[in-house]
Amino acid sequence: MIESGNYIFQAQSMNPLGGGTWHLTSTYTMEASDGVFRAYLPYFGRAYNAEYGGDGGIEFDGKPEELEIEKEHEKREIIVTFEIGDGNDRYDGILWVGASGYGTLVVNSQNRQSICYYAYIKESQD
Repeated sequence: MIESGNYIFQAQSMNPLGGGTWHLTSTYTMEASDGVFRAYLPYFGRAYNAEYGGDGGIEFDGKPEELEIEKEHEKREIIVTFEIGDGNDRYDGILWVGASGYGTLVVNSQNRQSICYYAYIKESQD
């Protein structure tokens, strides 16, 4: 599913740098579909440079640059690394997906502190 490039990372909780774990009750996702990544994820943490009137979340929609997919056979996981921009910010993402279907996404930003999301990965219906 990850190698096909069609999956949905549906966040269940997040952990801002220097903060506790927040359990999410609304639907927040990062979806990969035919080479395009779309994310709508909440953000809590320190912003170094924030756009006036911005919504505060992590959102992007486009083709990632420097996309790499690596299999770790001994750990039974897949690691996806990517870079993507939204016009106002640039994100580096690292997604670890285990054999159980659960994953961890770490998002590093030029303008904000890092944040970590935990989720179940499911197949995209596209």
